[in-house]
Amino acid sequence: MQTVISAFKDSDTAQRALNRLVQAGFARQDVHIQEPPAGEPGTGLPPEASRQLMGSAEREVAASPGGLASYGRFFASLFGLDAPARGHARVYSQAVQAGHSVVVVDATDEEQASRAVELMHDLGAIDVHQNAQGQGWDAAGDTPHRMDRGGVRVFPRASTRPLREELQEAAPH
Repeated sequence: MQTVISAFKDSDTAQRALNRLVQAGFARQDVHIQEPPAGEPGTGLPPEASRQLMGSAEREVAASPGGLASYGRFFASLFGLDAPARGHARVYSQAVQAGHSVVVVDATDEEQASRAVELMHDLGAIDVHQNAQGQGWDAAGDTPHRMDRGGVRVFPRASTRPLREELQEAAPH
């Protein structure tokens, strides 16, 4: 399994990426969006539309009163808790807090990951790792993968379980 992740400047752009990925054959339950709380600057969506677009794991994060702290939990669940992984989790959490939306794809193999990388790059993925230092964000642990392109990163996962199952397990109940 491989995780393909990228930030987009706003919710509208991230939603276009999600739609394009689904149209290209990715299962909707394998494409996840993390975005600022509904109605916050940068989302481009009213609260009702934002909540309808997100799956259950994402909805809990955006709708909960402690939503910003939940981003850190989402990304920590995604990357793990070792030192390099914490840097990635921090950068993507800070990107969401800054008003960007993050799209995460659960790819079953390298071919699917490569397709996701190309689509997300073509749709305007921004490189939050490159911008992290300029924003004062902690970008520790950014070791590029050979399939990375622009702002799209690929993280191989040892787990054979779909990401959606791991996120549901890690979500607060």
